[in-house]
This record gives sequence, C-alpha cells and structure tokens, in this order.
Amino acid sequence: MIPRTKVSFSLLIPVLAFTLALGIFIVLVLTGSISFGRQEIKENIQAERKRIAQGLEKQMEDIAVEALLFSQTLSRNIENQLAYSGLTMDDLSYHPDILEAIEEHELALILLSLDKAKASGVFVILEATVNPFRGEEYARSGFYIRSTEPVVQRNSYKLYLRGFADLAFKNDLSLQSTWDLELNIKDKEYYTAPTNTFLKNPALPLSRSYFWSFADAVGRAEPALLCSVPMVSSQGTFLGVCGFELSEVNFKLFHSPGTDTYPQLHSMLASLSGDSLNLRKSYHAGGIHPNRKNPDSLSDFVFTDSYELIKLYSDNSPYAEEKMALVLGLPQQDYRRLLVTRNGILAAILLLLGGGILGSYVFLNRYYQSAYAERLIALEAQFAKVPPNFDSFGFSKREKEVCLLLLKGFSIRQIGGQLSIAFDTVNNHCRSIYRKLGIKSRKELFLKFG
Repeated sequence: MIPRTKVSFSLLIPVLAFTLALGIFIVLVLTGSISFGRQEIKENIQAERKRIAQGLEKQMEDIAVEALLFSQTLSRNIENQLAYSGLTMDDLSYHPDILEAIEEHELALILLSLDKAKASGVFVILEATVNPFRGEEYARSGFYIRSTEPVVQRNSYKLYLRGFADLAFKNDLSLQSTWDLELNIKDKEYYTAPTNTFLKNPALPLSRSYFWSFADAVGRAEPALLCSVPMVSSQGTFLGVCGFELSEVNFKLFHSPGTDTYPQLHSMLASLSGDSLNLRKSYHAGGIHPNRKNPDSLSDFVFTDSYELIKLYSDNSPYAEEKMALVLGLPQQDYRRLLVTRNGILAAILLLLGGGILGSYVFLNRYYQSAYAERLIALEAQFAKVPPNFDSFGFSKREKEVCLLLLKGFSIRQIGGQLSIAFDTVNNHCRSIYRKLGIKSRKELFLKFG
C-alpha cells in the first residue's frame, strides 16, 4: 500500500519566510517607518519653491528699480520747488503752507509711480514736520497711500493713510479711519536704515542704497514688506525717504504654490536671523500657515528641505548681509496622509504579488503531489504484475525489500518500521543500493525502474 504523500518543506519554508518578510515590510510601509514617497514629494516641492523664488526675485527687482527712479525724480522735483520758494529743507518745517504746496504738486507723480511699479502701496517721508514746535521729534510729513487692487492699478481705490487731508478730498482718495497727518519714524527700520547709511556714506551710489525690510509702517498688526530709498538733492542734501510696499495680499496673489497635488502646501517668505527664520517678519501664502505670534507653531509643519535664499542686493551693497528666504511646507497631518496614500498603493501591489506567489505555491504543490501519487500507483500496479528483477544487480534479500519499499514511496523511517530494522541500517542499505545501481538519489531510482 502506498503511504500518504507528505508536503514538500523544501519549497514551503522559503515561501513562508518570504510571506512573513513581505507582511512585516507592508506594515512598516503603512506606518511610515519605510517610505518611498518622501523623495518624490521633496523633489516636487523643491521645483515649486524654485519657481516661486524666481518670480518673487523678479518682482522685487522690478520694484527696487522703480523705487530708484521714483527717488531720483521726486528728489529733483522737491529740490526745484525749494529753490523756487527760496527755502532749504531745514526751513520747510517752519512753512507748512509751502510744505503742503510741495506735497500737492508731487501727489500726481506719487500716484503715477504707484501704478507704474505695480506695488501695493507708496510712501514718501520728508525730513520735515508740519509743526516743529510740538516737540515731536519722530513726526515726519509725507504720504502713505495703499492700492486696493495689485493687478489693475489704474482702476483700484487708493486708500489714503497719511498726509494732508485736503489732498485726499481734492484727488478722490479714500481717507481711512486710521488716517493720521504725519508718519512716526520711531524705531522704523525702513526709514532709519537708509537714513543712517546715507549719513555714514553720502557718496554711496543711489543704486546701492535701496533697502528691503518687514515693517509695521502705519500701525497695522501685520508686517509690510517695504523697499526704501533715500532722497538726496544734487547738492547732497538729505531730503527724506521714499519707496513702495509689497503687501501680503500681493504675495498671496502672485506667489502662492500652484500645485493641485499638494493643496495644503504653503509658502513663507521671512527674514533670516542667522540661520533661523523670523516668523514675526514673514509673509504666508497658500494653505494653512503657522501663527506669526507663536514660533513653536512651525513644529506643526514639515519643511522637506532647506530654504531658498531670495537675492535682494548686489554683493557690494551695504545691506548684503541682510537676507530673506523662501520655504515651502506642509502640515504634518497632510504630509503623513500623502505618504500613507502613496505607500498604500505600493503595499497593495506588494500584497497582490505576495498573494500570487503563495497561490502559485499552493497550486504547484497540489499538482506535483497529485502527479507523484499517480506515478506511485502506476509503479505499484506494474510491480504487482511484473516485479522488478533485482537479481542482476547483486542485491541481497534485505536490499531487495528496501528497494521495493523505496519505489513504493516509503520514507526511510517508514521502511524501518515496516521491516523492523534500525534507521541507520536502512540508510546503509540505501547507500549500498544506490552504489550498485550507479545512482545517487531516489529520483534516479524511479527513473531506473519507471
């Protein structure tokens, strides 16, 4: 009788090992311990960051050029007005009527320059005050006007934040509730930095004198990004500071991340303090962004790479050490969700692959077991009709018995039990049989007598 065929562990063990390893691998992928999406996300965000940085640099460069031209034209006009009035800049504070007349004369140029620069706002701070007798050493006369539409400048409302109120009414400008007559320059870097630079180096070319800064220009809670340029007469007299504002609304409109793949991706432009981003001096665009008042909120975001420096100045600028940087980040939850989604697809593919391998093993194992059993049945039927002739091989009686059981599919242990002989003795008989037949395995034995 043919014994029950045993499962082939020579193939089962590596398949089980592979399946176990695959299962562990899938768990690690789904938990994010192993990820194949990080590099792709990093490269995509790097490309988007570079695109935004290039556009921002171009816009800031254009505004700086317009600010330099604005300063030159306005300085020349004010110098001519002073010469016509027979006054110096120091005298202007004691002639508020002349001061207002000069500002009224230059308002058209100021509004035109705002439209031409495609900026969010324009400011002029003269080195003069309406009433020098009030003792307000930080008060300066001038303008601060904002545009409500950074794209179609000529059709936008102009918000009049600082300056003579009569000029707002005469020019149909919207006088705001936060309006004030003069600007306060106390601790205002956008004014003090270009002023001090000029006083230290009056011969510095105007092209190297523009200065970018985040500043609270007119008492608003949010910072404003300002480009300031000193105004200097042809005789080297300091007249004041002028420039343009690039608002956060403008930044959001033109420099938000433009990728549908990462809808919560946000960009942040910030001043650099050493190697750290100054969250209080920053602009944000795109999805959810950190809280300016809480630097720790940055830890809720994943910044996949370092920042991209925004080139603001030439190497020989006195402000060359002042730096701003652009970073792109994702909220932690969205980043993890992206990785799980991408790695989930990979895990599903691996799971299907592993299932296919295991299914193939089960199918092939059953197929070969069936074929093996059919072959043994055929051999048993053949031996029942015509027993093999072992005499020609010089087998002993015991070797004939062992060989016949081997051909019937018995294992070494089963043969020992059937013939009541020791396991080692069966092995010795098998080796003797193989030697006399000139073979090395049971497979060759089947071929010999099959």
